[in-house]
Amino acid sequence: MVNGQYQVSATLHNPAPDNARLIQAVLTVEDASGQIIGYRVMPFTDELDAGSDLSIQISVMAAAAVTHTLYVEAMHAP
Repeated sequence: MVNGQYQVSATLHNPAPDNARLIQAVLTVEDASGQIIGYRVMPFTDELDAGSDLSIQISVMAAAAVTHTLYVEAMHAP
């Protein structure tokens, strides 16, 4: 937690032989009872080259977060 924000840093990796078009990342945070207490949707406009990495940081206001789930959506780049 930094200034009341739950922060997650992640490195996305494209293991495929082709580029990927990144669509969005969705971060949900949960309290001790498993209830979702916050979320953030981060849209992308980038492609991730084959074999490349991309570091991201995403944060959400959440006073008592215990755990999180980060979901990243991408598709094969045309």
